[in-house]
Amino acid sequence: SAPGWLLRIAARFASALAPSAPPNPDCESRRGSYVGAVSQGAPRHLSKLERARERFDADPEARTLDLSRCQLVEVPLWALERQLTTLTLRDNALRRLPEMLTLMTWLRALDLSHNPLDTLPPDLRELQALEELHLDHARLRSLPAWLAELPDLEVITIEGMDALEVPEALQHLVW
Repeated sequence: SAPGWLLRIAARFASALAPSAPPNPDCESRRGSYVGAVSQGAPRHLSKLERARERFDADPEARTLDLSRCQLVEVPLWALERQLTTLTLRDNALRRLPEMLTLMTWLRALDLSHNPLDTLPPDLRELQALEELHLDHARLRSLPAWLAELPDLEVITIEGMDALEVPEALQHLVW
């Protein structure tokens, strides 16, 4: 169960997290959405997202979460409930990031590779503990200069983005 403060914040930002597209059927089970399937008992064939949710719920001490290849068009709220240090969202259909992601100030590694992101929201500068940012094969045209303001950022991966403009202040971080 999420702490009360998080539920209040989630309610406050609920409108900002409204889906930009209808739910993707690849992340639903035959018995309904991942929320319904998990709460009604496990169906025989769980989607990758449902299995990730079950593992996440079963281990309240987990500090890493891998939601790669779930065809996500938005990040599920339950994925933002904990003090994660590593969040892997690679190989999805994310075009934008939720505002609540900026509340994960303890996050050290964020993998957004292989998503159709064309911009990084400036609010990500709130992720002051971020050490690794993986953006391989995203649709960014340039890296925002404010990334240099992140004090612990050590690595930015940008494989497959040859035409990407990289500010001088970030040259030493890019791989």
